Amino acid sequence: MKFQLWPSALAVVLSLMIGLALGIVGTHRSGDGLAVTVNGNFGGPVAIAVTGSITAEHQRITAIAGTGSAIAPQSQVLLRVSNFAYTADGFISTINAGTLRAATASKEDLGDLFSLVKDVKEGSRIVAVYPDKSKVSAEIVVLDLLPTVIRGKVNQPQNFPSGMRIAEDAKGVPQVLASGSPITDAQVAVVVPGTGEQVKSNEAIYANYLITDAHGQAKESTFGQPSVAYIDFDKVYSGLRAALVDQRIGSRIVAAIPSAQGRGDGDVFVVMDILARADKATSITSAVTS
Repeated sequence: MKFQLWPSALAVVLSLMIGLALGIVGTHRSGDGLAVTVNGNFGGPVAIAVTGSITAEHQRITAIAGTGSAIAPQSQVLLRVSNFAYTADGFISTINAGTLRAATASKEDLGDLFSLVKDVKEGSRIVAVYPDKSKVSAEIVVLDLLPTVIRGKVNQPQNFPSGMRIAEDAKGVPQVLASGSPITDAQVAVVVPGTGEQVKSNEAIYANYLITDAHGQAKESTFGQPSVAYIDFDKVYSGLRAALVDQRIGSRIVAAIPSAQGRGDGDVFVVMDILARADKATSITSAVTS
């Protein structure tokens, strides 16, 4: 098989698309060869139907043209990969029903998948067909390139300390504007509402986040880093855990957290883009952990 499956620690099943959540059905052909019909929500489980003949040539088809940021080398990539085996007699078997991968866009990290995602816009669905030399069978790969930055109309938080506001740069990366007034009570506001399922208290997510002090000075940010962050709710400090529970996938939230409910080293604001559910078997260390 051309593509190896990733360890189960990196797998997660998305039940809803992040930001686009409608069913997608389409038949796509790239010149001679197989016509592949992909059925399923973007970012969720998919099934395929196939017609046509296997040729010796690889096929690469853009089933959905995304409108997000283009995936540059060494940038973040969050993708769901589904693999199928197809034989010339029309039999389809599922190799991988859907693996979510948070990675860096590089040959070293993604292997042969890198050539499929390089310079492609987030929100795209790519179908690749890899025939064997005998033209008796082929592997069909469906890639959904998920957003790594939540975009949408910004709802400014109300009644936050210092009249705190959220700004964005041209790429949608958030900034915090605040004057440094003490944060006496924990608060949370949804800056951009998502449409995915709500996350529960015992779950884990993939996310990008910005942590600032009470003056809005950045202490840590995963935006622009090689990979998105993995966050286990069991390992974050209490103020942030309370802010995250019941939020929807695809949301950008901001939390005002007093020092006593954080790490004890000062009041903080946390802006977080909730990108996808993650498998709790994976673990990383970050400033949001307790």
